[in-house]
Amino acid sequence: MVPGTVAVIMAWRDGGRAQVKALLRRAVDWHVVEHRGWFLVAIVVPFGITALSLVVLGARGAPLPTPQFPVLVAVASLLIYLVAGTFEELGWTGFATDPLLARWHTLAASLFLGVVMAAFHIVPLWQHGRPTTWILWWCLSTVALRVLQVWLYANTGSVFAVALMHAMINMALIGPFLHYGPEGPSLAAQRANAVIAAVVATVVVVLWGRRTLAAFRWRCV
Repeated sequence: MVPGTVAVIMAWRDGGRAQVKALLRRAVDWHVVEHRGWFLVAIVVPFGITALSLVVLGARGAPLPTPQFPVLVAVASLLIYLVAGTFEELGWTGFATDPLLARWHTLAASLFLGVVMAAFHIVPLWQHGRPTTWILWWCLSTVALRVLQVWLYANTGSVFAVALMHAMINMALIGPFLHYGPEGPSLAAQRANAVIAAVVATVVVVLWGRRTLAAFRWRCV
């Protein structure tokens, strides 16, 4: 919630109520997405990364999480993640991304945002008792996923689309569909997820081009 709060404060400073309203309207800007297939991308990519990480875990003989399908909890989780993700993305995407894209190429901007996001969470993760190695793999995952989120934004111009991917990342990695136990994802699970996310982000950068992440000849339609 902090990024969204800071974004609202900065928007008020820059342009008062009108600027704040303009920022908040971006939370529901799904209408600016020309090719609606990008919404499918926002949903499929996070679950695809998780599915591939589970394949890697199984191949290595590591313990797998218990699958579960609580419908009501899933609906409630989706609503919570979507609201929280939207408010967070008002900061990371709605306020911070465009100025960075005006100064740097898209990959550089996404890596910078990813590093800032990772650093922002390090202390809470330590306080939660996560070991340093686990946190480092989590940081790699966060940076890679931010590259994918900025890629989505570069092709849609929509904060809502990025917030949707943010919510799907939480649904796929945190729950409620996978139960890792009271301690959450293990080191092996976090490592597998980080590696797969990094591979997917690298493929996107190679295919779409690091300068814009929107230059590949066949776009999602």
